[in-house]
Amino acid sequence: LICCLETQLKFLRVLIAVNFGFLFNSVWRFLFYLLLASVTWAYGNLFGKAISIALIVVAVMNTYILCRYPAYRKIRERIAEEEDKRIESR
Repeated sequence: LICCLETQLKFLRVLIAVNFGFLFNSVWRFLFYLLLASVTWAYGNLFGKAISIALIVVAVMNTYILCRYPAYRKIRERIAEEEDKRIESR
């Protein structure tokens, strides 16, 4: 879900925005990452715990970047629009 959102393709972005709009809010995205981390932690093995810790680190870094640099979101949207135009022109 996160990978599809980050591809910045219009048809995926619109589908995700309609069904999973909470991913466009940094706090809700952080909580989603924590939910993913708790699921992997529940596996109970070393791999699950390692992935869980990695997801927590990603959640903190992602939230920090989105909150500390609000212009990042605007630049990302501009790049997505340019990519959409490039795809549609083919």
